[in-house]
Amino acid sequence: MKKVFIVYRNNYYRYLSTIIEACLDQNDRIEIWFHNSLDRKDSPFFKNINNNLKFVEFLDDKDLIGQIKRSSQVDNFFSLHPFPGDLDKEISLKIDNKWMIIMHGIDSYLEIRDWHFKHQNSFLAQDYRRHFFAYSNYLHQKGINWLENFKLDNSGNNCNFFSSEKTSTHFSRAPFIGMNSFKLDPIKIKKKYSLDPNKKVLVYLPFPYSSGRYEKAESNAVHVAFSGIKHKWEDNIYYLNKYGVTRPLLSLLKRIYDFLLIFRFNKSRKIHFNKQNEESVIKEIRNFCNKNNFMFVVKARKKLGIPRILDSLADLIVLGDENVQHPSEYQELSAVSDLTIGYTSTAVIESVFYKTHFINIGFPKEFYGYGDHSREMHNTRQGFLYNQPGVVTNFLYTDFIKTFITLDPSLFTLNKESEKEYIKRFIGEDFLFDNRNYFRGITEESR
Repeated sequence: MKKVFIVYRNNYYRYLSTIIEACLDQNDRIEIWFHNSLDRKDSPFFKNINNNLKFVEFLDDKDLIGQIKRSSQVDNFFSLHPFPGDLDKEISLKIDNKWMIIMHGIDSYLEIRDWHFKHQNSFLAQDYRRHFFAYSNYLHQKGINWLENFKLDNSGNNCNFFSSEKTSTHFSRAPFIGMNSFKLDPIKIKKKYSLDPNKKVLVYLPFPYSSGRYEKAESNAVHVAFSGIKHKWEDNIYYLNKYGVTRPLLSLLKRIYDFLLIFRFNKSRKIHFNKQNEESVIKEIRNFCNKNNFMFVVKARKKLGIPRILDSLADLIVLGDENVQHPSEYQELSAVSDLTIGYTSTAVIESVFYKTHFINIGFPKEFYGYGDHSREMHNTRQGFLYNQPGVVTNFLYTDFIKTFITLDPSLFTLNKESEKEYIKRFIGEDFLFDNRNYFRGITEESR
């Protein structure tokens, strides 16, 4: 069989790697179609190039559609997204019943609703049979209900995409958890990262600050006040030399702009002057680690930068290599972590998989700049991804800053029944099986 995997960014391998490996194991012919902004040498499969695996570059969606038309004998197209263009007879013959959409967290549902905004007011193509691989029935139904409740008057039939009879839904568990995920050796991992074998490990996932991401100025302001203003100056600068301005001058201008933005709104001023910010979160974590004999490990993402204070307070900072997958660096750290802390991140799934309690730090509505629909999908109500007593503890950011140092680590011991329920709901009830035979069966049905 011949299978195509469509990769727009290197972090797509987080979701596709286990499937690619399964296909390689069964001697399928593999083509990885990658966006030209990427270097194929950064792919975790670059060293696997042989007669059964090759890389093909594409420029944009238009070029991708052209390649689909020119392709031959492709049994399946694997993507994180629906087909990105207009359907015609030629395209339909190529992709009908062959388009495999791999769930990439709750973003799989978010992108459906707003598809026409991001694709030049083009509504989502619907008239082809496709397969959607969701983690679990529970999480999928949450997504379907969310699409129904937050449907837009001008979104056409976008929100009916997954509930359509054209979509065959399969529950295949979280795809970034594969058979290699069970084989990690904590002793070897601690040695690899030079972690003290006699200390427990706390893993911290920094706030995902990105400058100016929202249309709502107040949301940008509270994000700057909570995290951005404490970042290294250069981490906040985009297109550093676009206008021929030096890095120091741009950094200074950006810092002035950030301060002015903070002072526009009462909420951001309060965060700044009361020090209800990420820097205070980090200090609390450092004090907690000192008190309870934990190593303070930071798993960062290169593209987002980190607060300056981490350079002096963290025991280890792993900047992250998204080209390493299955296991990823985060999975390795999760396998040795005794407690993980993050901000409404689907990394919580791997934390629970590796039997590590996750602390979620939540925020009020001002932080959700995309609107109520985004806030609802990232809600921290009890029973959802980010708040499950016994496995995931949720703190409002101000409460975390006030109380974390006073808490005993024993409060964050996993409850086995809660862990079992969480796995069933959000990872997939049958997460112990090998993906190879499962995907083989589905793809052969689609031929």
